Amino acid sequence: EGIVHYTIGQRKGLGAFGNPKYVININAGANTVTLGDEGTQFSKELVAENLNWIAFDALKGEIRAEVKIRCRAKPAMATVIPLDGNKIHVVLDQPQSAVTRGQGAVLYDGSTVLGGGRII
Repeated sequence: EGIVHYTIGQRKGLGAFGNPKYVININAGANTVTLGDEGTQFSKELVAENLNWIAFDALKGEIRAEVKIRCRAKPAMATVIPLDGNKIHVVLDQPQSAVTRGQGAVLYDGSTVLGGGRII
């Protein structure tokens, strides 16, 4: 039906396959949607770019922080590693569902917002 009708992590409305399927990738250039089995919708890491730091000017070294990957998601503990080019590598303690390119990743220290960027 076209990629605009699907989101990463979606389960409903995909059709009958005999077992649950989830959208695990969307390729706009090829106009394709990739489905996967239960469990494949989870990711243990992500890379984010175009960071906007609030608590400090730049991330100088590896830190531990809570990360939210969607506005309604619960924060998840992670190790955050700075990369060249205003990017970070986030390694989540527990895999999270529907980590999606283009969405925001916001880092917290308790109730303090450290900063955030766009998931790539």
